Amino acid sequence: MLGLDSGPFGRAWACPTAKSHFADFGAKGDGSTDDTQAFSKAWSEACSSSSPVSLMIPHNNKYLVKPVTFSGPCKSNVTALISGTIIAPAEISIWGSERDHWIHFKGVQNLTLDGDGTFEGNGNIWWSNSCKLNKSLALKFEECNSLTVKNINMINSPQMHIVFLNCDSVNASHLFISAPENSPNTDGVHVTGTTNIKISNSTIQTGDDCISIVSGSENVWAGNITCGPGHGISIGSLGEGNSEDKVLNVIVENITFTETMNGVRIKTWQTSAVEVSEVLYNNIRGTSATDVVMSFDCSASVLCRAVVLEDIHMEYHNNKGKARTVFNNIQWSQKGEFYVGPGSGDYVPCCGRGST
Repeated sequence: MLGLDSGPFGRAWACPTAKSHFADFGAKGDGSTDDTQAFSKAWSEACSSSSPVSLMIPHNNKYLVKPVTFSGPCKSNVTALISGTIIAPAEISIWGSERDHWIHFKGVQNLTLDGDGTFEGNGNIWWSNSCKLNKSLALKFEECNSLTVKNINMINSPQMHIVFLNCDSVNASHLFISAPENSPNTDGVHVTGTTNIKISNSTIQTGDDCISIVSGSENVWAGNITCGPGHGISIGSLGEGNSEDKVLNVIVENITFTETMNGVRIKTWQTSAVEVSEVLYNNIRGTSATDVVMSFDCSASVLCRAVVLEDIHMEYHNNKGKARTVFNNIQWSQKGEFYVGPGSGDYVPCCGRGST
């Protein structure tokens, strides 16, 4: 049995001796034995409990887990308290045909992932084959509502680190996400088709976007983020293949960039029918690794609208080079400080097509 007991307030909880709890299902926690089946069994019983359940993954244990899906709906709330380390397979052949995810939560409501534990994606075995293999997403949440993800370390994903796909009411906070700056396509947080999501108080250092927002996402708030290295915080890419798309009501504020490719940017295909509107960038500061410190490259068919830049101070880290912001097909306005320039403090006017 899972060892679920009634807590002092009627809340169900996993045995305090979390290691023996998982051992009941055959988990070794030694970092080399395959613990996937034990995790699946533990999830199945927790998800079928009629009372709220906490699953505990203890400190100092390392669990080797192959690609796995934890499916809902569950009968009650489930909390995973992760203090140990969950490790992805270190050989590509072990992944088999499961290439679109590693740890996948699907259709789970009122789920919480918490703790100071680590997901180790072993992405280095994939990066050198970037153009040859369909790489895996690491931590994928699909059709999960009322979701909380906090205090998690996510490192070295084969591709995107954390993906929210078609979710609603998400709170992601106090995340540490890291991969080498030359690791391809390793977005930190990828938001697609997701509504009412808050991403906050996190440090993201990757080889691609710190945060990418695409395809039908609405009511997105990202704040108090330290980003870099990486490509910056992006809306897009959107509208490939002349498709219709939209991203609405996005707030990005209190961001510090450290030598990212750009700071903030919007990317749409030029002939697409893409709607990007009601976007606020507020208190954006830091340095860019390229002279294009911000880029807003919108479709000529449908302009980006109601974009506000408020209190912006972005510098090109090369203090002898000119810095610029690209505006293409965008209706935007400015509030407060707007400085885009080299580290020497010389202001360089923005460029491109658009309107204020």
